[in-house]
Amino acid sequence: MTIWHLAGLIASMGTMTLAGAMRAQQFLTQIDGARADFWSTAIPMGFWAYTLPLTAIILAHELGHIAACRRHNLDHSWPVFVPAPFPMTGTFGAFLLIKTPPQTRRALFDVGFWGPVAGFAVTVGVLLIGLDASHAVAGKTRAFTTYRMPLVMQWISAHYIDGASIIAHPTAWAGWVGLMITSLNLLPCGQLDGGQIVSALWPKQAWRISIATVAVVITASYLGSSWLSFGIMMLLMLPFCEWRTPALSSEPLPVRYWAFALVAFATLALSITPL
Repeated sequence: MTIWHLAGLIASMGTMTLAGAMRAQQFLTQIDGARADFWSTAIPMGFWAYTLPLTAIILAHELGHIAACRRHNLDHSWPVFVPAPFPMTGTFGAFLLIKTPPQTRRALFDVGFWGPVAGFAVTVGVLLIGLDASHAVAGKTRAFTTYRMPLVMQWISAHYIDGASIIAHPTAWAGWVGLMITSLNLLPCGQLDGGQIVSALWPKQAWRISIATVAVVITASYLGSSWLSFGIMMLLMLPFCEWRTPALSSEPLPVRYWAFALVAFATLALSITPL
């Protein structure tokens, strides 16, 4: 690990802590009825209740990629964490630089698949903890409502909380961000994890699927400006897609990989949210 990797991690944890502190202050104020002190109360809670679980989710995602790279003898970098000065998340997640391009469809599929699946598994654990610590509310408040929750979050909250809205604990917010990271990465476009999975399944059609995905995402911008923003980023990614059949071996994928593809699709369906 170089000084730049470490600096990215520290900077990301700093911006995540600020984002988490805002969630913590909102949570404590709504629960106690008095505004919690930002520096002495919200910042420490933001660190342990938001930054640490979200870092664990992102790290699990990247370790899933690393495990797949090592299985197929692909040279890779350390995870590069990217801070984001936005109060909603505090992070753009992380990425790996894979220095040895996958030469087989199995290698390409594994690299794309195991990252989001590993991250999703940790995210579910974080959600179990965070939603257990959250509170149900009645009436219209600044809280999570059902339509803002991905399916897996709705199912877990229904077990812990009897209410249409909740005051979300910062750890529940960390889980929500983890689901957002998982779902966006699994969209079948370009160099995203979902794009790599599609390239392994249908090498000749991957670029068409990428274009169709961008069109769907931009069309979905009527749900919120965030969809348009991400659609534009995906559009900028398209020139880096493989417009021809990737240089992969002709060895067919084993049958179990098609089952893994269904798992990836289910993970996307459980993680995505309109907002």
